[in-house]
Amino acid sequence: MLEFIKQSADGGTITYVASDGGNTIGECRLTLEGTDVFMTVSATAYENFVLASSVNAAAAFGLRVTAPCDGRLEKYGFVRDGDRMAARPAEIKFPSECGGN
Repeated sequence: MLEFIKQSADGGTITYVASDGGNTIGECRLTLEGTDVFMTVSATAYENFVLASSVNAAAAFGLRVTAPCDGRLEKYGFVRDGDRMAARPAEIKFPSECGGN
């Protein structure tokens, strides 16, 4: 079973861990930076699940989300903003194979 669970919150950073049957498959760190949430994501399996879960967790704060440049985030509505990717919660989308969001 795939899970995405908050593991810790400390000093303005929240860490989530993604797992498959108890085996860690990814991690997300969300750090408050002024009026933005900076997101870093790593995934060793089920990349789409880990990315979508991370984007959803970050967008839930209602603040602009920034992340290191990563083309995989474009499908979620992120655009290049200097040396980072960025999206406001209203711009974030969750694509599906049937074409809906």
